[in-house]
Parts: sequence; structure tokens; C-alpha cells
Amino acid sequence: MITKIGAGRPKKSAKLKQLQGTFRAGREVQAVVNPISVAPIMPEWLTVEQREVWHDTVALLMPLGMLCAEHEAILSLYCVARSLHTAITAVIAREGVTVTVAGVTAPSALLAAQSKAGKDAWLYATHLGMTPLMRAKLNLGATPIAKPVNPFMDLCL
Repeated sequence: MITKIGAGRPKKSAKLKQLQGTFRAGREVQAVVNPISVAPIMPEWLTVEQREVWHDTVALLMPLGMLCAEHEAILSLYCVARSLHTAITAVIAREGVTVTVAGVTAPSALLAAQSKAGKDAWLYATHLGMTPLMRAKLNLGATPIAKPVNPFMDLCL
């Protein structure tokens, strides 16, 4: 018996299914987000750096209608993780990636903390719908990228 390893084929978007003629509205799962019209209330305990991350993130997500009242806790955790990652990265840049103690050089313990904070920030960003995969699942699509114009396309049939 052969077991399948991996996630299988990537999911096709609804637009692609419509183009191929295989779209069925009954099978399409729509993500339910109850957007809020006012910005969520920022916790008072956030530091200055975390407040900057909060404002930037709210400015990014509010126009997309991706913030709801339930996201306040995840948003605050994202702000803490992202600012912690930034602070640790600054310390590593200043002090280096290795530490010498009693003549022995070893990797800095901050590297593990930096990795953990980065992974936590990525996890919270995923829950907030800030990653390309989550945007695809929510059928928001990606930000369009301008393609260069090919002058020879007019010659093709």
C-alpha cells in the first residue's frame, strides 16, 4: 500500500474554476469575516514600538475588511512578537551571532529567541490573514504586479 506524503495538489481559485467551467457554487467555501467599521481598541500595556506595529497593521487590514472584534487579542500578540523580533535582530546586528565565554565561541542564545519570535509573528500574521496563503483562502487575491509589455505580442495570432 502506498501512502501519500504531502498536502497534494494546491487548491484552485474560484476564478480559475469558472474559466475552466468546473465551478460549482455549492462546493465553494466562503470564509466568514464580520468586519468592523472602527479600528479595534489598542491595549494600554503595549510599548511604543508595539503601538507603531499596531497602527501599521490596522492601517493595512482595515481597508481590506479583515479585522473583526475577535482579532484584538491576536493583533496584540502579533505586535508583541514582531517588535520583539525587531529588537532582538537589532541586538544581534550590534553584538554579532556568536558569544565568546572563557575562550569558547558559541552561537548566541538570542538566535533561538529571534527564530521563536519570528515564527510567532508569522503564525499570528497567518491568523490575521496577512499571508499570501490566507489571502488566497479568503479569495482576496494578491496585489497585482505590473507585467512588462511585450511589443511582439501584437504579431502573434
